[in-house]
Amino acid sequence: MKPSFNNRLSLILSLSVAAGAMLIQGCATSQQDGAQASNAAQASKKESTEATEKAPDHSYIIKGKSTKAQLIAKNGPPLSSKATRTGETLVWDTTSVKMSPQTYIPIWGSFNGGMKTTVKVLTVEFNKGGIVTDYTSEFGVSNKKIGMQ
Repeated sequence: MKPSFNNRLSLILSLSVAAGAMLIQGCATSQQDGAQASNAAQASKKESTEATEKAPDHSYIIKGKSTKAQLIAKNGPPLSSKATRTGETLVWDTTSVKMSPQTYIPIWGSFNGGMKTTVKVLTVEFNKGGIVTDYTSEFGVSNKKIGMQ
């Protein structure tokens, strides 16, 4: 039995669609590989920039001289305050989270996203007269990746 014209046309169309899909997939793969290489170069550059990020400078705090009012004027209102036997302890906590731009790309971000978290904590002890007796400072940067790495 000889195939009809419609069957041959249907077969040719199916093969054409399949061949076109394979060509498109090949192009998409090579572009994606280039994008991954570019992303790796950008990530390396970004990591070296983040490694040079410095802890905050608290040289303006002078034990026995700086006052509570000066520190509140410089740092803004503290996150917490606690009365102690010898005076008061104030804590300033600044935490920031920055999502990487890739995180917002639909589907792609689920596999190649991430975030950078920066934490800065300043704890200052004051005597009953409101003068600094001691202080500590904590600083940390964390980079978290999302998905397959």
